[in-house]
Amino acid sequence: MAASARETACRPPASSPIESRVARNTVSAAYERLIAEGFVSGRMGAGTFVTDSPMPGAATRRAPSGADLRPLGHWERIAPWPPPAREAAYDFRVGTPDGRLFPHTAWRRLVAREL
Repeated sequence: MAASARETACRPPASSPIESRVARNTVSAAYERLIAEGFVSGRMGAGTFVTDSPMPGAATRRAPSGADLRPLGHWERIAPWPPPAREAAYDFRVGTPDGRLFPHTAWRRLVAREL
């Protein structure tokens, strides 16, 4: 939050989507995150207010590095998929463009013009 809005007991902007012109789920997610990080606190029946200071340790928490994570042993015993008997007519893998559709001639012309 901006330093100017960090006044003790200051009310943050309205959470109503009508007042803020932002979707209700977006506003709810933002408020939940601010509460989780200790920047605001809710008071039953009074609303949400900026806290004096963030929760102790809120900014220093980090996710584990994952260096000690290993797959379970049974994953190593599973045989890989056999290669296909013939190449498929269509490639439905995500993120793999069809090279035949790339405009190589136009690309070469534009690269040559810019170089």
